[in-house]
Amino acid sequence: MIRLPIKYIALHNAQKTLTFLFIGIIFFIFSPQPISAADTTTNCWVTNYGTPDENDTLPAGCATLARVPLYKQWDSRWGRIPYGNCGDGSTLASSACGSTSLAMVISYHLGREVLPPETSQKAVANGWRPCGNGTAWAAMTGMPPLYGLRGKAISWNEAKTYLSLGIPIIQSHGRGLFTSEGHFVVVTGKLSNGKYAINDPDGRHITEASEGQITASNKAQWVIYR
Repeated sequence: MIRLPIKYIALHNAQKTLTFLFIGIIFFIFSPQPISAADTTTNCWVTNYGTPDENDTLPAGCATLARVPLYKQWDSRWGRIPYGNCGDGSTLASSACGSTSLAMVISYHLGREVLPPETSQKAVANGWRPCGNGTAWAAMTGMPPLYGLRGKAISWNEAKTYLSLGIPIIQSHGRGLFTSEGHFVVVTGKLSNGKYAINDPDGRHITEASEGQITASNKAQWVIYR
């Protein structure tokens, strides 16, 4: 058995430590950062839409977790744009919660603004805008590849795992906390109070919800990833 000098062993161990430290730093820089309720990165980009039912100002605590931008479908820059050619007067403000949710999550993954008019136009062009029914679920997996991303349907338990890693989730809800009919929202992470942070594209300004409130009306959810 060959015995190596103590100085050689010490140098070798130091080199290994530095290597692992370097790998750890690289992983930290390029992986999703831990989410925190104290995160005050605010990307609201929202102004008052000014209709009788949607004239609330954005709440002061609109900062979101995991750097997911908050877009409102009734933003005055695009709220009055028709959503498709349905002939019923539907606009992005009235019907585009799904394409607006997609815009938020796609913006997060690409690191740049992808605004609701763009994702709404793609929904219309690709047949994901069924008149009278908002945005088709098929858009949640069909649109991400148009941006070099992927999307898949997942269970709520799987969603909680992704959220713990700082990866936002899009959900479709029925009647409940978020809507009286049907609605898409983005869940961005878990807060220190045990509730989940919500990016609500509509006018109710829901910013957080308990797991019970989510599962009571949750119909489906999707993760978008590279």
